[in-house]
Amino acid sequence: MSHTIAKSQTTVNFHFGFFFALIASVCLNAFCIEIPVSVDERLTVELVAQEPEIVTPTGLAVDERGRIWVIENNTHFTPKNYKGFASDRIQIFEDFAPGGRAQKVTTFADGFRNSMSLALGKNGDVYFAMRNEILLLRDTNNSGRANERKTLITLKTTGDYPHNGLSGLALGPGPGPDRWLYFGLGENLGAPYTLSGSDGTTLTGGGEGGNVFRCKLDGSKLQLFATGFWNPFGLGFDAFERLFAVDNDPDSRSPCRILHVVEGGDYGFRFRYGRKGIHPFVAWNGEIPGTLPMISGTGEAPCAVVAFERPGMPRDFRGDLLVTSWGDHVIQRFKLIPDGASFHALPEALIKGGLEFRPVAMVAAPDGSLLVDDWVSSSYPVHGKGRIWRIRMKDAADDNLRVSNLTAYDAAKLRELLKHPNIEIRNAAAETLAAKGAADLLADALANEPESRTRAVALRASVQLQPTEKRLPLFELGLRDTAPEIRVMAARILAENTPNAEQKLLMLVRQDQSADVRMEALLHLKEKQSGETILASLASIDAFIFDAAVDALGRIGAAELLLANVQAENVRTRLGVLLALRKCYDRADFKDGEASAKAVLPRFLKDNDAAVRRAAIQWVGEQRITGLAEPLDEVVRLPMTRDLFEAYLAAKSLLSGDKPDKGQYIESQMAQIFPSDKNPAHMRALALKNLRVDHLALTIAKLKELLASDNAELRTEAIRALSLHAHPDAQPELRKLAADPALSIDLRAGALAGLARSAATDPETKQFLLSQLNDAVPWELQREALRALRGAGADTQDAVRAFAAKIQSMKAEVRSEMAEQAVVTLRGSATPPESLNALNALAGNRPGDEAGWLTYLAKPGPIDSAAAGERIFYHVRGAQCFMCHRINGRGGEVGPDLTTIGNTVVRDKIFQSILDPSRDVAPQFVPWLFTLKDGRKLTGVIIEENDGVVILGESTAHVTKFKENDIDRRAPQKGSVMPDGLPALLTQQELRDLLAFLAGVGNLEHK
Repeated sequence: MSHTIAKSQTTVNFHFGFFFALIASVCLNAFCIEIPVSVDERLTVELVAQEPEIVTPTGLAVDERGRIWVIENNTHFTPKNYKGFASDRIQIFEDFAPGGRAQKVTTFADGFRNSMSLALGKNGDVYFAMRNEILLLRDTNNSGRANERKTLITLKTTGDYPHNGLSGLALGPGPGPDRWLYFGLGENLGAPYTLSGSDGTTLTGGGEGGNVFRCKLDGSKLQLFATGFWNPFGLGFDAFERLFAVDNDPDSRSPCRILHVVEGGDYGFRFRYGRKGIHPFVAWNGEIPGTLPMISGTGEAPCAVVAFERPGMPRDFRGDLLVTSWGDHVIQRFKLIPDGASFHALPEALIKGGLEFRPVAMVAAPDGSLLVDDWVSSSYPVHGKGRIWRIRMKDAADDNLRVSNLTAYDAAKLRELLKHPNIEIRNAAAETLAAKGAADLLADALANEPESRTRAVALRASVQLQPTEKRLPLFELGLRDTAPEIRVMAARILAENTPNAEQKLLMLVRQDQSADVRMEALLHLKEKQSGETILASLASIDAFIFDAAVDALGRIGAAELLLANVQAENVRTRLGVLLALRKCYDRADFKDGEASAKAVLPRFLKDNDAAVRRAAIQWVGEQRITGLAEPLDEVVRLPMTRDLFEAYLAAKSLLSGDKPDKGQYIESQMAQIFPSDKNPAHMRALALKNLRVDHLALTIAKLKELLASDNAELRTEAIRALSLHAHPDAQPELRKLAADPALSIDLRAGALAGLARSAATDPETKQFLLSQLNDAVPWELQREALRALRGAGADTQDAVRAFAAKIQSMKAEVRSEMAEQAVVTLRGSATPPESLNALNALAGNRPGDEAGWLTYLAKPGPIDSAAAGERIFYHVRGAQCFMCHRINGRGGEVGPDLTTIGNTVVRDKIFQSILDPSRDVAPQFVPWLFTLKDGRKLTGVIIEENDGVVILGESTAHVTKFKENDIDRRAPQKGSVMPDGLPALLTQQELRDLLAFLAGVGNLEHK
């Protein structure tokens, strides 16, 4: 369950894959309940148990006998006069009737508090997570109750929130032949903590956000595996030993996410910067270099992730990730699509329920069915309700083969079972062959089986072969496998189980064609002589490879090599060098790390790449290196984006001793910086440039005052702000500015663009714009006047037609653009067709399809202008991009923020998103149809959903607020809220200019 829900029973930021369906209803034991419905008609949903047999369930597991083990939580915000059991307990459900209902319930163990997660191991081992403790429970006397309890992991902390502690138990691979126990630790409210293993291994932290840890099955060898989560509440491995996590989202970040978790990975969240997650030093989707992105957004409050590998579901489910969404009443399906070293995916609804379907834990049963437990109510305190559901294929057949049967089989039969559709049978067969010493049969499977899943279990079992000399030939087979997922496994197994693996790993980094294999090899390099090869990997644009290389360089302590490359030509390399140096200097065994940082950071603070400077700023701020305050101030004299400026302000705040979780101070700082003449003019101009024009501090009076400044940069930004200001009092000032010959053409053009707001309503503005349509005015201003006159009224058309008649005599490079501008301005008027035909002939034929557009846009034109494109972006006539999109704090919130688009999206992709906005809609911008109880229907993007209020951005850019309690139903829509046909609203040159602007946003060349 999401920690965020506590604010108002449910806090939902963005929802994915959910829509209400017709829900079947059934009455059992005097209770009428709604049965969740499968979107896939091949599946059916059965009720296994309900209250009072089970209440408020959390963790779930199934043993090979098909018995269902469930944590019944009775202590989660227990209300007064609660009539349930006095503690949490583990219940076992068995003896299922033909309809699926369990007929026998027993208690395995009780006496617990804040219990969240459950996993079953071999030989009856039960792994059990409470908020502050992980236990191993055993029934050694076959009584049906646990009579042995051993503490594996202990969490000591002042944090006491019920479910942001230990959870997410999963058994997975580790060094050596045995499985390891993986688990999550939530953000713990940022409180300091000490985490201890059974062998005395101790790790400390606090404020870094959530983490994923692992230890041996006896609680020893405790290790930090990955960091930067909010609350990794559910963990799961797939058939190729890849780890996935579902992560609940912080207050103002969205969506909740599903993550591919790699060793040493940093997923960006830091609780020390506030639980809202909006601090400049916090990332949620890999926005900050050195952090890793999500696979996809999920529904609200995801609690479990299962990589399905059983026969009881359709074959096309194999390998898909299934995720429960507590807040959206849905189970989602994610089909992984390889994306470099990781994946991306889009959510699909699989199981949909009504308001009382709150799925939490989920696990696959030995017969291939899927078991899900259900919290039922939106009530956060325990409430006495609960369900367990089974999802199965309608015509599924169970061969009743179980792991315990395999001991009776000979080697030949076991070899055949390596191909079994049930992953547990495959694994057990392979392990039994290894125990028998059948290296030849495992090698045969690894060399000859066409199915990579079969080869995967043979490779994993090879680790158990004795003597150890038998293992290496199988490792070698794995390294040469045709499937990259097998080579990834082989690289990890080789590194963790072979003492001299460095050279083979280096070969993979240098030669393997698959990004995921190179990443895995990088994660395990350990020797300094590997530094040059690792350094070369920093140039990769793949975030996972880049991060693995940074981690490896820090791990081997390659400071000398890194210092020799601080001026590398490749920007990614310089950025990686900076991040790796920080890791080197942060090492416990490195002497005088701060002094070393002081020596190298000034160079990075002056780097000509914004991303490098930003990383250097963050280093100075986070480490509070006060000795670099002066070089830090010099950063604002260099070209700067809003992102950089926010990082600078955050670092200055930290250097001044402010608490890092102060909250939303960036905008308020900018609002204080620009009006004060005590601040340097360049800083005031920068603050003004990055402040939204509707901010209360940005008054017309203040802008007029700044227009009189003797600083050209400050005057320029004041003019730009005034041209975007919607207040009527801005219009007279803009007329003066547009007529001022002392100003540059671009500034006068910007003022003209701002006059479009009053062209249809203000006679003075209309006459002024018409006065610009004469031969003495530069063509750039004539163009802006034409654009501003679009829709200004029929009384302007004669003047526009008269001007259009002169376009034929204009210079060749502007003739086409001006003719098309005139056509658009005259569109819908009484202009004779022959006049429009002549203008259309001058304008030329527009491309007819995407290929034609891409060809047209490929080569730069003689009058392309990013400055003109910026005016088009913010123009009230035309595509009106600014209504939905924001750049440097200015614009709407309905669509994606485009502040850094020039650094993250290639030009062709930007154009494709304009031409076909529904082609690739990011998860957080999926439109939703809301039907309210009063009958209203609203469609748009969910900007925010907090404290019981939904803020919806509609396609018109109108923002609507309504209460969650007013919602009757909601449904995701296909496509994008961004309308089709936007290129038709722009001239060909306007489209070129707009692309020039967007492609430059975030790039130094544009700044």
